[in-house]
Order: sequence, then structure tokens, then C-alpha cells
Amino acid sequence: MATFDDYIQSLTLHSLAPQVADGVLGGNFFSHRILMNAKRWDGETMKFPFAYRKNTSGQWYDGMDTLSTTRVNTRIRLSFEPRWYSHSVVLAGTDMDVNNTQAGVIKLLTTEMEWAQQSMADTIGDAFYTLQAGKLPLSLLDITDDATDVTTYGGASRSTYTGLNGQRNSITTLSVSSMGTLADDCSAGSIGPNLGVTTKAVWGYYEGLLQPTVRHNIDISGYPQATSDGVVSSKQALKGDLGFDYLWFRGMPMVRDEKAPTGNMFMLNEDYLAWYSLASAKWSQVPMGSTTIDGPYKKSPSKSFKFYWSGLREPQAQDAEVGFFKMGGQLISPNPRFQGRALTITS
Repeated sequence: MATFDDYIQSLTLHSLAPQVADGVLGGNFFSHRILMNAKRWDGETMKFPFAYRKNTSGQWYDGMDTLSTTRVNTRIRLSFEPRWYSHSVVLAGTDMDVNNTQAGVIKLLTTEMEWAQQSMADTIGDAFYTLQAGKLPLSLLDITDDATDVTTYGGASRSTYTGLNGQRNSITTLSVSSMGTLADDCSAGSIGPNLGVTTKAVWGYYEGLLQPTVRHNIDISGYPQATSDGVVSSKQALKGDLGFDYLWFRGMPMVRDEKAPTGNMFMLNEDYLAWYSLASAKWSQVPMGSTTIDGPYKKSPSKSFKFYWSGLREPQAQDAEVGFFKMGGQLISPNPRFQGRALTITS
């Protein structure tokens, strides 16, 4: 490494790149997709009617037989409460003064706000793969459980109402057959999983099962891409959206997510799964994007993650600025039997 002394340093300015390199955050497909397609939260709690058994009051009859007038209760009501997450932005006034000069190549306030947003999205992504505890929201682990770890769902017992169980399978060696079993378990009639999410390693195992078909297709057009609201045929078809490589299985995209737990594969039905976003009564909704951070979120579209911003506030008797981002809501599947999880995959 070359070392320069005062002879050259006294006459030559250093150069600062116009963006901050992100060496921390990784790919976060599921949270990116679920937050970008959030549904609206209403009321104190969200309640969903759930049919746990069929109506058995029907009968075969003829002639003047007396018809049944028995009323059969077939439904319960699932109830979900919202959760909130907040992230602060704290700046000293003296730091802002220094940065607000011609030498301030990268703007301090913009960088801190964008980094807070991205850190927030990353932490939320962790929560979506963590069993609910304390003030955390529900996760894919809660939704796809079969009463092994999570005995109640939506306030109802999974042992009593077995239709609330997700499809939880143990697979050691991945095969097309074992994946088909999980997909079948998540299906009823014409309804089945339409999105697969897994780890890099397990995605690689599946890719290996598809050779040489994958290599032939990739050599021609590249991997197809899954975006926030759909899929496209290749990277060349992307227009301002963030795409994630995927492989097909039974007509659904199988996508890598660096947040997914080791050895896990999820098969999900997005028609019965959503983040229900609770809007802030006072704070302003802000877009998600980046102009100063060079990392996984750099190409994210400006469409909002349903984050809300308090605005900057001056603490009393301090030369500083403080602001807060927040997000409220809950991850809900009103019908968890269409959601599945395979775990313990090692090869």
C-alpha cells in the first residue's frame, strides 16, 4: 500500500465516493414482497370468521318424512391484534452544520434517514421468521405451525380446531417427491401454494435436481425474476423494480430469502396471507428507496413499505434533531392450512 507524506497530502484533496457501501444488510425477499402489497387494517382488532367443520344437518328423505331443523354451529371468529415497530433518527446540530457545507459530499440527514429505513426493514424481515413472543408480530413460523410450537392461533386452540394447523413437514434430503408432498398438503381442490421461499442452500439443492434443464434455460435468457408484485421472464424485463432469481415448481416461483431459517422451505398461498398495515393517525407516510446507500435496497422502487415518519423535532435544551419511523399492523393468514413449511433439510 502506497503511503503519502505531507509533500503530496498538503496539495491534494482526498476523494469521497458519493454513496455509502452497505456491508451489513442482505436479501430480504419475503418482507419486501409482503410489505409492498399490504392490506388495510381497520379497528382495534382484525377478526376473521373461520369455518371449522361442515354443516351436518342435511338428510336424505322421501315422502312425508320430517325434515331436520337442527342448527349446527360451524364457525368461530379468529382475532388478531396489531403490533408496532419504531426506529429513531438522531442527529447533533453541530454535525449537521459541518455537513451542510460544500465539503459535505454525502448528505448526513438523507443518509441517516435512508439507513434507518433499511435497517428497520431488515429487522422486520427477521421478525417474519421468528416465533412470536412479547411485542413481536406473528411470523411464518407461527402461521405454518401444527401445534408443535404454537398451540393457539387467532385466539383459538389448534388442538380443538385442527383446521387452524399449518402444514409442517420434516425433510432431510430434498427431492421433487418430498416437495410435491408438501405442496399437496397445502392444497384443497383448486387452491394450492403459489409462492415458495427458501434459503440459498436449499434453493441450490433444488436447482441441482433440475439440471440440465436449468442450465439450458439460463444460458438462453437468464434466471426469471420475482418482483414485489409478480414475476417477469428475465432480468432484461425489469423496469425499475427489484428482482430476485427464481425457479419454477408446479407453476409457482421458488425464491431465495437470506432471512429464511437454515434448512427451511416455505410453500405459501399469497391469496390467504398478507401484512395488514395500520396507518398512523398523525405521522406522514413516506416512500422506501435509496439515493445514498449502495446495497440490496438501492434499486427498490419508491413505492412505500407503509412506513410513517414523525418529522424532525428539537429536544428541549439541546442542539439536536430527533425523528422516528414507525410501522404498525400484523401478519395474518385467515386460513393457515394453505401455508406450509418443510424443515431440517440438509441436502
